[in-house]
Amino acid sequence: MKYFTTLFILFIILLKLHALGVDNQVSAKISAILPKNAQIGIIVKSLNDSQLIYEHNANHLFMPSSTIKILTAVAALKRLGPNFTYSTQLLGATNSDTCQQEDIYLKFSGDPSLTTKDLTKLFSSLTESGIHHITGDIIYDDLGYNVPTINDSWMLSDIHNCEMVPITQAIIDENYYHFEIHPAKTLSEPSVLKTNLGIEPQYKVDNQVITSSNEDYTWRSYGFVNNVLRIQGKAGIDLKPQRIELPVDDLDFYIQQNIAQALLENKITLAGKITTGKTPENAITLAEHKSATLNTLISNGLKHSHNVPFGALLLQLAALENPSTTSWKAASNIMAKTLQSDYSIDLSEAIIDDGIGLSRYNLMSPKQLSDVLIAAYKDPSISSYFTNTLAQNCSPGKLQNRLTESNLKGRVYAKTGSMTSISTIAGYLKTNQNNLLSFVIFVNGFSGKSLPYRNFQDDVCRILIEHL
Repeated sequence: MKYFTTLFILFIILLKLHALGVDNQVSAKISAILPKNAQIGIIVKSLNDSQLIYEHNANHLFMPSSTIKILTAVAALKRLGPNFTYSTQLLGATNSDTCQQEDIYLKFSGDPSLTTKDLTKLFSSLTESGIHHITGDIIYDDLGYNVPTINDSWMLSDIHNCEMVPITQAIIDENYYHFEIHPAKTLSEPSVLKTNLGIEPQYKVDNQVITSSNEDYTWRSYGFVNNVLRIQGKAGIDLKPQRIELPVDDLDFYIQQNIAQALLENKITLAGKITTGKTPENAITLAEHKSATLNTLISNGLKHSHNVPFGALLLQLAALENPSTTSWKAASNIMAKTLQSDYSIDLSEAIIDDGIGLSRYNLMSPKQLSDVLIAAYKDPSISSYFTNTLAQNCSPGKLQNRLTESNLKGRVYAKTGSMTSISTIAGYLKTNQNNLLSFVIFVNGFSGKSLPYRNFQDDVCRILIEHL
Protein backbone atom coordinates (compact mmCIF):
# COMPACT_ATOMS: atom_id res chain seq x y z
CA MET A 1 0.00 0.00 0.00
CA LYS A 2 2.86 2.35 0.93
CA TYR A 3 4.46 1.55 -2.43
CA PHE A 4 1.37 2.67 -4.39
CA THR A 5 1.03 5.79 -2.25
CA THR A 6 4.62 6.72 -3.05
CA LEU A 7 4.02 6.13 -6.76
CA PHE A 8 0.93 8.31 -6.66
CA ILE A 9 2.80 11.14 -4.95
CA LEU A 10 5.60 10.89 -7.52
CA PHE A 11 3.02 10.95 -10.31
CA ILE A 12 1.46 14.15 -8.92
CA ILE A 13 4.88 15.75 -8.59
CA LEU A 14 5.72 14.84 -12.19
CA LEU A 15 2.43 16.32 -13.37
CA LYS A 16 3.14 19.54 -11.53
CA LEU A 17 6.67 19.71 -12.89
CA HIS A 18 5.32 19.13 -16.41
CA ALA A 19 2.72 21.86 -15.94
CA LEU A 20 5.40 24.19 -14.60
CA GLY A 21 7.53 23.47 -17.65
CA VAL A 22 4.62 24.18 -19.99
CA ASP A 23 3.81 27.40 -18.13
CA ASN A 24 7.45 28.52 -18.37
CA GLN A 25 7.41 27.78 -22.09
CA VAL A 26 4.25 29.85 -22.53
CA SER A 27 5.71 32.69 -20.47
CA ALA A 28 8.85 32.71 -22.61
CA LYS A 29 6.84 32.77 -25.85
CA ILE A 30 4.65 35.68 -24.69
CA SER A 31 7.55 37.65 -23.24
CA ALA A 32 9.41 37.28 -26.55
CA ILE A 33 6.69 39.11 -28.50
CA LEU A 34 5.94 41.95 -26.05
CA PRO A 35 5.88 45.26 -27.98
CA LYS A 36 8.74 47.55 -27.00
CA ASN A 37 7.07 50.87 -27.86
CA ALA A 38 3.91 50.65 -25.75
CA GLN A 39 2.78 50.14 -22.15
CA ILE A 40 1.64 46.53 -21.73
CA GLY A 41 -0.35 44.91 -18.93
CA ILE A 42 -1.29 41.22 -19.04
CA ILE A 43 -2.68 38.63 -16.67
CA VAL A 44 -3.75 35.05 -17.48
CA LYS A 45 -5.33 32.73 -14.92
CA SER A 46 -6.86 29.28 -14.85
CA LEU A 47 -10.62 29.36 -14.28
CA ASN A 48 -10.49 25.94 -12.62
CA ASP A 49 -8.22 26.83 -9.72
CA SER A 50 -7.38 30.57 -10.23
CA GLN A 51 -3.72 29.57 -10.74
CA LEU A 52 -1.63 32.38 -12.20
CA ILE A 53 -0.25 31.37 -15.61
CA TYR A 54 1.30 34.62 -16.83
CA GLU A 55 1.51 38.24 -15.75
CA HIS A 56 3.23 41.38 -16.92
CA ASN A 57 2.58 44.68 -15.12
CA ALA A 58 -0.61 43.07 -13.81
CA ASN A 59 -0.93 45.49 -10.88
CA HIS A 60 -0.19 48.66 -12.85
CA LEU A 61 -3.05 51.00 -13.75
CA PHE A 62 -4.07 51.35 -17.41
CA MET A 63 -6.85 53.04 -19.37
CA PRO A 64 -9.19 50.09 -20.08
CA SER A 65 -11.37 51.74 -22.73
CA SER A 66 -14.54 49.71 -23.43
CA THR A 67 -13.44 46.65 -21.45
CA ILE A 68 -14.69 48.57 -18.40
CA LYS A 69 -18.18 47.72 -19.69
CA ILE A 70 -17.53 44.28 -18.18
CA LEU A 71 -17.83 45.80 -14.70
CA THR A 72 -21.15 47.45 -15.53
CA ALA A 73 -22.49 44.26 -17.11
CA VAL A 74 -21.53 42.05 -14.14
CA ALA A 75 -22.90 44.50 -11.55
CA ALA A 76 -26.16 44.89 -13.47
CA LEU A 77 -26.68 41.14 -13.94
CA LYS A 78 -26.03 40.60 -10.23
CA ARG A 79 -28.18 43.41 -8.84
CA LEU A 80 -31.00 43.60 -11.40
CA GLY A 81 -31.03 39.95 -12.51
CA PRO A 82 -30.74 38.50 -16.04
CA ASN A 83 -34.53 38.66 -16.56
CA PHE A 84 -34.97 42.31 -15.55
CA THR A 85 -36.94 44.38 -18.06
CA TYR A 86 -37.51 48.11 -18.51
CA SER A 87 -41.10 49.36 -18.71
CA THR A 88 -42.15 52.47 -20.69
CA GLN A 89 -45.71 53.54 -19.97
CA LEU A 90 -48.53 55.75 -21.19
CA LEU A 91 -50.69 56.94 -18.31
CA GLY A 92 -53.80 59.04 -17.88
CA ALA A 93 -55.88 60.56 -15.11
CA THR A 94 -58.73 58.16 -15.89
CA ASN A 95 -59.04 54.85 -17.67
CA SER A 96 -61.24 56.35 -20.40
CA ASP A 97 -62.77 54.24 -23.14
CA THR A 98 -64.17 57.24 -24.98
CA CYS A 99 -62.80 58.62 -28.23
CA GLN A 100 -60.82 61.33 -26.43
CA GLN A 101 -58.55 61.67 -23.44
CA GLU A 102 -57.28 64.54 -21.32
CA ASP A 103 -53.59 64.81 -20.40
CA ILE A 104 -51.47 61.80 -21.37
CA TYR A 105 -48.24 61.03 -19.53
CA LEU A 106 -45.37 59.22 -21.22
CA LYS A 107 -43.15 57.82 -18.48
CA PHE A 108 -39.69 56.79 -19.65
CA SER A 109 -37.75 54.15 -17.72
CA GLY A 110 -34.19 54.44 -19.02
CA ASP A 111 -34.76 51.63 -21.52
CA PRO A 112 -31.70 51.86 -23.83
CA SER A 113 -33.37 49.66 -26.45
CA LEU A 114 -36.56 51.70 -26.93
CA THR A 115 -37.07 52.54 -30.61
CA THR A 116 -39.24 54.88 -32.64
CA LYS A 117 -41.23 51.83 -33.74
CA ASP A 118 -41.78 50.84 -30.09
CA LEU A 119 -43.04 54.34 -29.32
CA THR A 120 -45.40 54.29 -32.30
CA LYS A 121 -46.74 50.90 -31.22
CA LEU A 122 -47.21 52.18 -27.66
CA PHE A 123 -49.41 55.03 -28.92
CA SER A 124 -51.30 52.61 -31.16
CA SER A 125 -52.66 51.09 -27.95
CA LEU A 126 -54.62 54.32 -27.50
CA THR A 127 -56.32 54.01 -30.87
CA GLU A 128 -57.03 50.35 -30.19
CA SER A 129 -58.81 51.55 -27.03
CA GLY A 130 -60.82 54.01 -29.09
CA ILE A 131 -58.85 57.14 -28.17
CA HIS A 132 -58.25 59.31 -31.25
CA HIS A 133 -58.06 62.80 -29.71
CA ILE A 134 -56.17 64.17 -26.71
CA THR A 135 -57.86 67.27 -25.33
CA GLY A 136 -55.00 68.17 -22.99
CA ASP A 137 -51.21 67.87 -23.24
CA ILE A 138 -48.77 65.02 -23.68
CA ILE A 139 -46.36 65.24 -20.78
CA TYR A 140 -43.20 63.14 -20.99
CA ASP A 141 -41.46 62.20 -17.77
CA ASP A 142 -37.70 61.56 -17.86
CA LEU A 143 -37.02 62.89 -14.38
CA GLY A 144 -35.74 59.68 -12.79
CA TYR A 145 -32.04 60.64 -12.72
CA ASN A 146 -30.31 63.70 -11.30
CA VAL A 147 -27.05 63.05 -13.15
CA PRO A 148 -26.09 65.40 -16.05
CA THR A 149 -26.99 64.05 -19.48
CA ILE A 150 -23.35 64.41 -20.64
CA ASN A 151 -20.35 63.40 -18.52
CA ASP A 152 -17.97 66.36 -18.39
CA SER A 153 -15.05 63.90 -18.32
CA TRP A 154 -15.78 62.73 -21.86
CA MET A 155 -13.41 64.22 -24.38
CA LEU A 156 -14.94 66.99 -26.45
CA SER A 157 -13.59 65.31 -29.59
CA ASP A 158 -15.55 62.14 -28.78
CA ILE A 159 -18.77 64.11 -28.38
CA HIS A 160 -18.10 66.15 -31.51
CA ASN A 161 -17.26 63.00 -33.47
CA CYS A 162 -20.59 61.48 -32.50
CA GLU A 163 -19.24 58.84 -30.11
CA MET A 164 -21.55 59.95 -27.33
CA VAL A 165 -25.07 61.31 -26.95
CA PRO A 166 -27.07 62.60 -23.97
CA ILE A 167 -28.31 59.90 -21.59
CA THR A 168 -31.35 60.31 -19.35
CA GLN A 169 -34.33 58.06 -18.67
CA ALA A 170 -35.58 59.14 -22.11
CA ILE A 171 -33.74 57.12 -24.77
CA ILE A 172 -35.16 56.57 -28.25
CA ASP A 173 -33.08 54.82 -30.93
CA GLU A 174 -30.09 55.31 -28.58
CA ASN A 175 -30.66 59.07 -28.98
CA TYR A 176 -29.28 59.16 -32.51
CA TYR A 177 -30.86 60.36 -35.74
CA HIS A 178 -30.63 57.46 -38.18
CA PHE A 179 -29.75 58.15 -41.82
CA GLU A 180 -28.44 56.38 -44.91
CA ILE A 181 -25.94 57.71 -47.46
CA HIS A 182 -27.13 56.69 -50.93
CA PRO A 183 -24.71 56.88 -53.88
CA ALA A 184 -25.78 58.93 -56.88
CA LYS A 185 -26.26 57.31 -60.27
CA THR A 186 -23.19 59.06 -61.72
CA LEU A 187 -19.56 58.97 -60.59
CA SER A 188 -18.22 62.03 -58.76
CA GLU A 189 -21.75 63.30 -58.04
CA PRO A 190 -22.73 64.08 -54.43
CA SER A 191 -24.37 61.27 -52.51
CA VAL A 192 -27.88 61.65 -51.09
CA LEU A 193 -28.53 61.68 -47.35
CA LYS A 194 -31.90 60.12 -46.47
CA THR A 195 -33.51 59.85 -43.05
CA ASN A 196 -34.74 56.38 -42.13
CA LEU A 197 -37.38 57.48 -39.66
CA GLY A 198 -38.73 60.77 -40.97
CA ILE A 199 -37.17 63.12 -38.40
CA GLU A 200 -34.07 65.28 -38.78
CA PRO A 201 -31.80 67.29 -36.45
CA GLN A 202 -32.07 71.03 -35.99
CA TYR A 203 -28.41 71.60 -36.78
CA LYS A 204 -27.13 71.95 -40.32
CA VAL A 205 -25.63 68.87 -42.01
CA ASP A 206 -22.97 69.39 -44.69
CA ASN A 207 -22.89 66.16 -46.71
CA GLN A 208 -19.62 66.07 -48.67
CA VAL A 209 -19.71 62.35 -49.54
CA ILE A 210 -19.25 61.81 -53.28
CA THR A 211 -20.08 58.82 -55.46
CA SER A 212 -17.07 56.72 -56.43
CA SER A 213 -16.25 53.44 -58.11
CA ASN A 214 -16.84 50.42 -55.91
CA GLU A 215 -13.08 49.91 -55.58
CA ASP A 216 -12.47 53.51 -54.48
CA TYR A 217 -15.14 53.42 -51.79
CA THR A 218 -14.14 54.69 -48.32
CA TRP A 219 -16.14 54.60 -45.10
CA ARG A 220 -17.65 57.93 -44.08
CA SER A 221 -16.21 60.07 -41.31
CA TYR A 222 -18.03 62.90 -39.64
CA GLY A 223 -17.94 65.47 -36.87
CA PHE A 224 -18.96 68.97 -35.92
CA VAL A 225 -17.14 71.97 -37.40
CA ASN A 226 -18.41 75.36 -36.19
CA ASN A 227 -21.76 73.79 -35.17
CA VAL A 228 -22.20 72.24 -38.62
CA LEU A 229 -22.04 68.45 -38.88
CA ARG A 230 -19.75 67.65 -41.80
CA ILE A 231 -19.81 64.19 -43.41
CA GLN A 232 -16.94 63.12 -45.69
CA GLY A 233 -16.13 59.96 -47.62
CA LYS A 234 -16.87 58.06 -50.83
CA ALA A 235 -19.94 55.95 -51.57
CA GLY A 236 -19.45 53.05 -53.99
CA ILE A 237 -21.84 53.52 -56.91
CA ASP A 238 -23.17 49.96 -56.82
CA LEU A 239 -22.77 49.33 -53.11
CA LYS A 240 -25.49 49.34 -50.48
CA PRO A 241 -26.23 52.66 -48.73
CA GLN A 242 -24.02 53.38 -45.74
CA ARG A 243 -25.78 53.65 -42.39
CA ILE A 244 -24.97 56.71 -40.35
CA GLU A 245 -26.09 57.81 -36.89
CA LEU A 246 -26.11 61.54 -36.19
CA PRO A 247 -26.12 62.62 -32.55
CA VAL A 248 -28.97 64.34 -30.74
CA ASP A 249 -27.94 67.76 -29.48
CA ASP A 250 -31.31 69.04 -28.18
CA LEU A 251 -32.88 66.12 -26.30
CA ASP A 252 -36.22 67.81 -25.59
CA PHE A 253 -36.67 68.73 -29.24
CA TYR A 254 -35.80 65.16 -30.23
CA ILE A 255 -38.31 63.62 -27.83
CA GLN A 256 -41.02 66.00 -29.04
CA GLN A 257 -40.24 65.07 -32.65
CA ASN A 258 -40.62 61.38 -31.90
CA ILE A 259 -43.88 61.82 -30.00
CA ALA A 260 -45.31 63.99 -32.78
CA GLN A 261 -44.30 61.33 -35.31
CA ALA A 262 -45.99 58.60 -33.27
CA LEU A 263 -49.19 60.65 -33.06
CA LEU A 264 -49.13 61.30 -36.79
CA GLU A 265 -48.68 57.65 -37.67
CA ASN A 266 -51.54 56.64 -35.39
CA LYS A 267 -53.79 59.51 -36.59
CA ILE A 268 -54.19 60.84 -33.06
CA THR A 269 -54.89 64.58 -32.81
CA LEU A 270 -53.59 66.70 -29.96
CA ALA A 271 -55.28 69.89 -28.73
CA GLY A 272 -52.53 70.85 -26.30
CA LYS A 273 -48.73 70.72 -26.43
CA ILE A 274 -45.94 68.21 -25.94
CA THR A 275 -44.01 69.17 -22.83
CA THR A 276 -41.99 67.75 -19.97
CA GLY A 277 -43.24 67.14 -16.44
CA LYS A 278 -43.76 64.64 -13.63
CA THR A 279 -46.27 61.80 -13.71
CA PRO A 280 -48.88 62.05 -10.90
CA GLU A 281 -48.78 59.29 -8.30
CA ASN A 282 -52.44 58.35 -8.96
CA ALA A 283 -52.11 58.15 -12.76
CA ILE A 284 -53.55 55.01 -14.37
CA THR A 285 -51.54 52.92 -16.83
CA LEU A 286 -53.18 52.93 -20.27
CA ALA A 287 -50.45 51.12 -22.22
CA GLU A 288 -47.03 49.64 -21.55
CA HIS A 289 -43.96 48.58 -23.53
CA LYS A 290 -41.52 46.12 -21.97
CA SER A 291 -37.96 45.76 -23.20
CA ALA A 292 -36.16 42.53 -23.92
CA THR A 293 -34.52 40.97 -20.88
CA LEU A 294 -31.41 42.52 -19.39
CA ASN A 295 -29.37 39.52 -20.50
CA THR A 296 -30.34 40.17 -24.14
CA LEU A 297 -29.68 43.91 -23.86
CA ILE A 298 -26.22 43.35 -22.37
CA SER A 299 -25.40 40.73 -24.99
CA ASN A 300 -26.24 43.12 -27.85
CA GLY A 301 -24.30 45.91 -26.17
CA LEU A 302 -21.14 43.92 -25.40
CA LYS A 303 -20.92 42.09 -28.70
CA HIS A 304 -21.11 45.34 -30.69
CA SER A 305 -19.68 47.71 -28.02
CA HIS A 306 -22.63 50.10 -27.90
CA ASN A 307 -22.08 52.91 -25.39
CA VAL A 308 -25.63 53.99 -24.55
CA PRO A 309 -26.85 50.75 -22.90
CA PHE A 310 -23.99 50.82 -20.41
CA GLY A 311 -24.41 54.50 -19.58
CA ALA A 312 -28.10 53.77 -18.98
CA LEU A 313 -27.30 50.74 -16.81
CA LEU A 314 -24.78 52.67 -14.74
CA LEU A 315 -27.39 55.33 -13.96
CA GLN A 316 -30.01 52.65 -13.26
CA LEU A 317 -27.72 50.95 -10.73
CA ALA A 318 -26.92 54.28 -9.09
CA ALA A 319 -30.61 55.26 -8.83
CA LEU A 320 -31.36 51.86 -7.30
CA GLU A 321 -28.91 52.53 -4.47
CA ASN A 322 -29.24 56.31 -4.19
CA PRO A 323 -31.94 58.14 -6.22
CA SER A 324 -30.34 61.50 -5.40
CA THR A 325 -27.02 60.67 -7.09
CA THR A 326 -25.94 63.82 -8.93
CA SER A 327 -22.77 62.94 -10.83
CA TRP A 328 -21.35 60.26 -13.12
CA LYS A 329 -18.44 59.86 -10.72
CA ALA A 330 -20.80 59.16 -7.81
CA ALA A 331 -22.74 56.70 -9.97
CA SER A 332 -19.49 54.93 -10.87
CA ASN A 333 -18.50 54.75 -7.19
CA ILE A 334 -21.81 53.02 -6.42
CA MET A 335 -21.11 50.45 -9.12
CA ALA A 336 -17.62 49.82 -7.70
CA LYS A 337 -19.05 49.39 -4.19
CA THR A 338 -21.59 46.93 -5.61
CA LEU A 339 -18.80 44.74 -6.96
CA GLN A 340 -16.89 45.01 -3.71
CA SER A 341 -19.98 44.09 -1.68
CA ASP A 342 -21.08 41.19 -3.89
CA TYR A 343 -17.67 39.75 -4.80
CA SER A 344 -15.15 41.25 -2.34
CA ILE A 345 -13.27 42.85 -5.24
CA ASP A 346 -11.14 45.77 -4.10
CA LEU A 347 -11.42 48.59 -6.64
CA SER A 348 -10.30 51.31 -4.23
CA GLU A 349 -7.11 51.92 -6.22
CA ALA A 350 -8.97 52.00 -9.53
CA ILE A 351 -10.64 55.07 -11.04
CA ILE A 352 -14.03 54.30 -12.54
CA ASP A 353 -15.44 57.42 -14.11
CA ASP A 354 -18.23 56.31 -16.42
CA GLY A 355 -18.73 52.52 -16.65
CA ILE A 356 -18.70 52.92 -20.45
CA GLY A 357 -15.05 53.40 -21.36
CA LEU A 358 -15.14 56.82 -23.02
CA SER A 359 -13.52 58.68 -20.15
CA ARG A 360 -9.73 58.81 -20.15
CA TYR A 361 -9.90 59.20 -16.38
CA ASN A 362 -10.84 55.51 -16.14
CA LEU A 363 -7.88 53.58 -14.71
CA MET A 364 -7.67 50.00 -13.53
CA SER A 365 -5.19 47.15 -13.41
CA PRO A 366 -5.33 43.92 -15.40
CA LYS A 367 -5.57 42.05 -12.08
CA GLN A 368 -8.66 44.01 -11.00
CA LEU A 369 -10.47 43.26 -14.24
CA SER A 370 -9.30 39.63 -14.03
CA ASP A 371 -10.82 39.40 -10.53
CA VAL A 372 -14.18 40.56 -11.93
CA LEU A 373 -14.03 38.03 -14.78
CA ILE A 374 -13.23 35.16 -12.40
CA ALA A 375 -15.92 36.23 -9.91
CA ALA A 376 -18.56 36.37 -12.66
CA TYR A 377 -17.51 32.95 -13.99
CA LYS A 378 -17.74 31.36 -10.53
CA ASP A 379 -21.12 32.91 -9.65
CA PRO A 380 -23.77 30.34 -10.67
CA SER A 381 -26.51 32.98 -10.67
CA ILE A 382 -24.95 34.88 -13.61
CA SER A 383 -22.06 32.79 -14.98
CA SER A 384 -23.68 31.28 -18.08
CA TYR A 385 -25.57 34.49 -18.81
CA PHE A 386 -22.47 36.68 -18.65
CA THR A 387 -20.22 34.36 -20.65
CA ASN A 388 -22.73 34.24 -23.49
CA THR A 389 -23.01 38.04 -23.63
CA LEU A 390 -19.38 38.36 -24.75
CA ALA A 391 -18.33 38.52 -28.38
CA GLN A 392 -17.03 35.24 -29.79
CA ASN A 393 -14.30 35.00 -32.39
CA CYS A 394 -15.60 34.10 -35.88
CA SER A 395 -19.17 35.06 -34.87
CA PRO A 396 -21.01 38.39 -35.49
CA GLY A 397 -19.62 41.11 -33.27
CA LYS A 398 -16.32 42.80 -32.53
CA LEU A 399 -14.34 39.53 -32.74
CA GLN A 400 -15.84 38.33 -36.01
CA ASN A 401 -12.66 38.89 -38.02
CA ARG A 402 -10.12 37.93 -35.38
CA LEU A 403 -8.45 34.55 -34.79
CA THR A 404 -10.20 33.14 -37.86
CA GLU A 405 -8.13 29.94 -38.27
CA SER A 406 -10.29 26.83 -38.23
CA ASN A 407 -8.50 25.35 -35.20
CA LEU A 408 -9.18 28.55 -33.19
CA LYS A 409 -12.81 29.10 -34.17
CA GLY A 410 -15.14 29.82 -31.25
CA ARG A 411 -12.45 29.45 -28.58
CA VAL A 412 -12.39 33.08 -27.39
CA TYR A 413 -15.18 34.99 -25.60
CA ALA A 414 -14.12 38.54 -24.90
CA LYS A 415 -14.77 42.28 -24.84
CA THR A 416 -12.50 44.60 -26.80
CA GLY A 417 -11.77 48.28 -26.32
CA SER A 418 -10.10 50.91 -28.46
CA MET A 419 -9.45 54.63 -28.39
CA THR A 420 -6.57 56.73 -29.65
CA SER A 421 -3.39 55.12 -28.21
CA ILE A 422 -5.43 52.37 -26.47
CA SER A 423 -6.17 48.77 -27.47
CA THR A 424 -7.55 46.29 -24.93
CA ILE A 425 -9.18 42.87 -24.75
CA ALA A 426 -10.44 40.80 -21.81
CA GLY A 427 -12.45 37.62 -21.41
CA TYR A 428 -12.20 33.85 -21.50
CA LEU A 429 -10.69 31.25 -23.81
CA LYS A 430 -10.62 27.47 -24.16
CA THR A 431 -7.28 25.85 -25.00
CA ASN A 432 -6.61 22.84 -27.23
CA GLN A 433 -6.41 20.76 -24.04
CA ASN A 434 -9.83 22.14 -23.02
CA ASN A 435 -8.36 24.21 -20.20
CA LEU A 436 -10.46 27.28 -19.42
CA LEU A 437 -8.56 30.54 -18.89
CA SER A 438 -9.39 34.14 -18.10
CA PHE A 439 -7.17 36.75 -19.71
CA VAL A 440 -6.73 40.53 -19.77
CA ILE A 441 -4.42 42.34 -22.21
CA PHE A 442 -4.09 46.12 -21.94
CA VAL A 443 -2.01 48.13 -24.43
CA ASN A 444 -1.67 51.87 -23.81
CA GLY A 445 0.55 54.72 -24.90
CA PHE A 446 1.34 53.87 -28.51
CA SER A 447 1.24 56.13 -31.56
CA GLY A 448 -0.07 55.24 -34.96
CA LYS A 449 -2.53 52.52 -35.90
CA SER A 450 -3.80 49.96 -33.41
CA LEU A 451 -3.64 46.99 -35.81
CA PRO A 452 -0.15 45.81 -34.74
CA TYR A 453 -1.32 45.71 -31.12
CA ARG A 454 -4.52 43.83 -31.95
CA ASN A 455 -2.32 41.35 -33.82
CA PHE A 456 -0.12 41.07 -30.71
CA GLN A 457 -3.21 40.32 -28.57
CA ASP A 458 -4.29 37.65 -31.05
CA ASP A 459 -0.80 36.12 -30.98
CA VAL A 460 -0.98 35.87 -27.18
CA CYS A 461 -4.32 34.08 -27.47
CA ARG A 462 -2.85 31.69 -30.06
CA ILE A 463 0.02 30.83 -27.74
CA LEU A 464 -2.37 30.15 -24.86
CA ILE A 465 -4.72 28.05 -26.98
CA GLU A 466 -2.03 25.98 -28.66
CA HIS A 467 0.33 25.37 -25.72
CA LEU A 468 -1.89 24.94 -22.66
